[in-house]
Amino acid sequence: MSNKKIIFATIIILFLSSIFLDYRETLQENPNYQKNWWSASFDDPSGESIAFAIDNHSSAGNFHWEVSLDKKNLISGDVNVANGNRKDIPLNISELGGGKIAVTVTANGNNKEELDKTLVK
Repeated sequence: MSNKKIIFATIIILFLSSIFLDYRETLQENPNYQKNWWSASFDDPSGESIAFAIDNHSSAGNFHWEVSLDKKNLISGDVNVANGNRKDIPLNISELGGGKIAVTVTANGNNKEELDKTLVK
């Protein structure tokens, strides 16, 4: 009789453990749960477009961006991106020619990320 109780208790413990681990895994899959990160990326990394996007999963909300061609500033701007959102920045700068494009994105004035792309004309 005690063997049945041990087997039953083991099954219950395994069942409850699997429920708990499933719940924790679901929380970890959420990019906003106890996380603090943001990223910038080109929409088309291999193409000629310099449009990019900012994904925000942090407390930072204000982003400043600058586009430069061979270290010469072409255009800049500011954008607000709420936590958990993505903002596309559609840039259509015609007649850039060739050279190294650098997109610098700064969050709240101190956190910086730079994207590089070489355009061939």
